Amino acid sequence: MKAVVFELATGRIRYAIEASEAQVAAQEVAGETGVVEGEGGPRTHWVSGGALQRRPSSGLPDQARVALGAVWSVPGVPSGALVLVDGLEMGEVPGAGFEMRFEEPGEYLVEIRPSFPFLGALCAVDVAP
Repeated sequence: MKAVVFELATGRIRYAIEASEAQVAAQEVAGETGVVEGEGGPRTHWVSGGALQRRPSSGLPDQARVALGAVWSVPGVPSGALVLVDGLEMGEVPGAGFEMRFEEPGEYLVEIRPSFPFLGALCAVDVAP
C-alpha cells in the first residue's frame, strides 16, 4: 500500500510510505498526524478534506519579457506572498496578484514565497529597452 503521512492541522505532508496496511496505519499519531492512501510528496501535494491534492501554483510564470518602463502585471499570485527581486525583499502581495515596473534594462530573478499550500516560484524576467 502506498500512502502519505500528513499533519492534521495543516494538511502538510511529512513523508510518503509504501508498506503493509498495518504498517501504514501505525504511522498515525492521534491528534497530530493522519494517513491517506495514494502517491504524493511534500513538494507537490498536500491533504485537504481528507483527500490527496496537488498543491496550487503561485501564478508566477517561469519566464517573462517586459519593455523598459512598462508595467508588468502578474495576476493570481496569492495575497500575502512575499516578492523578492534578485534576492531583495520587495514586500508582500496585497491582493490577488501584483504589478511591477523595472527602471533599468537587464535580467532579473523574481521569486514568490507564498504561504502554504501554494507553491513558491521563480521567474527570469528580461527587461528590454
